Amino acid sequence: MVVLFLKHPGNLQGFETNDQLTNLVINDLKPADFPEIAKLRSLNTLITLMCELDNQTIPALLEMNCLRKLELEDSNFSDADAKCLSVSTNITSLDVGATQLTATGLQSLLKMQQLEHLDIWGNDISEHDLEMLAELPNLKSLSIGGHPEQDRLTADGVIPILKSFNSLERIWMDGIPVNDEQYAFLRENYQIMGPF
Repeated sequence: MVVLFLKHPGNLQGFETNDQLTNLVINDLKPADFPEIAKLRSLNTLITLMCELDNQTIPALLEMNCLRKLELEDSNFSDADAKCLSVSTNITSLDVGATQLTATGLQSLLKMQQLEHLDIWGNDISEHDLEMLAELPNLKSLSIGGHPEQDRLTADGVIPILKSFNSLERIWMDGIPVNDEQYAFLRENYQIMGPF
């Protein structure tokens, strides 16, 4: 077990001496924290919610060759960040739910052909935008939807699109109401990861 003594966000230190840490869950990071975290060359998983990114954050994370799972939920992750991140050939699981991602950024992420899990819940993404995800040949798990008042995604519109994803195994459609027939179809064809 690795124990880190962390000060407040924006003042992380001492990561360069740790070559055993593979998973890190830490919230409220500031831009100054990411270059320090990037020193963790053995890090496989980085989960951080409500973090603040700047134009140096994604380049710092791209230096982490072992990084496979990246969660930046509820952050200021943008289309520009998606374009920068799209050169990664290592990240297979990406959570950018409740961020500033739009169809433009989603288009950039299609370059990440190795993606197996993608969480784009709560973003400004339409049913039409979801169609492009069929270009991700390894996508096994998808999280979409939004807050209950969202009306961009409907079960009638989404389910036919999901059928075109050849490798999809798991789905989370939080905030997208489904009827009994639709729910039965989803349960028969996918592992349901969360509430509907």
